[in-house]
Amino acid sequence: MTQTSDYYNTQNTSVSDFDNEISPKIRELRKTSESGYWAACYARMGIKVIPVYHPNDPAENRIPKKGKRPIGQLVTNGCKDATDDIDHIIQWWTQKPDANIGIVPGPSGLIGIDIDGESGRQSLIELEKELGSLPQTWTVTSGRENGGTHYYFRSPEFEVSNRVSWREGIDFRHHGGYLIAPPSVHQTGTRYMWEQSPSKIPLAELPETWLNAIPRVGVPHSVEKKRKQSKQTIVQKPNVEQGGMSDRVKIPPATPTQIERCRKYVTRCPAAINNQGGHNQTFAVAKVIFYDFGLTEEEGWKIFQEYNQRCDPPWSDRELHHKMDDAKHATNKPIGWRRNQINETQVVKGKLHLVNGKYILSPIEPSSTITGNYTPVNHCGR
Repeated sequence: MTQTSDYYNTQNTSVSDFDNEISPKIRELRKTSESGYWAACYARMGIKVIPVYHPNDPAENRIPKKGKRPIGQLVTNGCKDATDDIDHIIQWWTQKPDANIGIVPGPSGLIGIDIDGESGRQSLIELEKELGSLPQTWTVTSGRENGGTHYYFRSPEFEVSNRVSWREGIDFRHHGGYLIAPPSVHQTGTRYMWEQSPSKIPLAELPETWLNAIPRVGVPHSVEKKRKQSKQTIVQKPNVEQGGMSDRVKIPPATPTQIERCRKYVTRCPAAINNQGGHNQTFAVAKVIFYDFGLTEEEGWKIFQEYNQRCDPPWSDRELHHKMDDAKHATNKPIGWRRNQINETQVVKGKLHLVNGKYILSPIEPSSTITGNYTPVNHCGR
């Protein structure tokens, strides 16, 4: 595609083509915010959006990848605050007229595929040989120096995992993720533009071969790589007295009650905030899920993703997997010790007993159980 500097008219497509009956208040917004005008037009199509920092915003001075973070003061819950409410959008872009636009695909009935650079294009060529060609659909050209493309498709019936580098240079965006939309500005200074716009081409569905291959929520990364791999229980070697590693102990699958207890526990953990110790904070949450409660990746991944949606900015799936893998190797207490709300005093005093592969407490007084008083170290910082 030959790019044009006229982002209002990419392949003879103007933003007004998205809605032929623009309301007066949207037209009024255009006087002060062109991106706000486009965001409102997307909303009229039922596409939910969030405001994202412009790369020249002072808040982005120390950020390597500028112009891609949700504006936390406007959308405190990140993608969860995505909306197609025109009044909200006018309010946001009145406060931040130059803000970029983030399209949140999942709630909008869309799924996005992000192709980054030459590596992404080569991966796409190989995938199309394997899975078949992708059909023509809504397509955006990003402002990357080495080129980038966003393809939008109709959302499948299942939830797709937001996966960075599913293949080299190829990311997926669905629920809990977002893609920068035209006419936003890349940090290179180039604008995102429609190559195939919603007014010129219908939204396509992904072919069945692709639907069977893409990463699904609830299917762990390891299982995704080995589809035939059977479910495995977590195996660790905790030493109750010293918190070391000795006799191997199999941890049975968590019960629905234990999984829900873990979810409620994590909702009380502080979110990771940029430049406020987020690496340690997110690791602490990973440890709670995958070691303290002893959940498998399949049991705990969705809880970790729910937590990630509160972080500013959210972590990539690749970063979350690193933290999850590291958390599984903690050894200061027996794995799964929080399942029955066991506290450190009970472990040290020898009230924890191994019976038929499970940790069982001696008669526990109500006062000795944990009731959610865990306070992770508020190290958040990214």
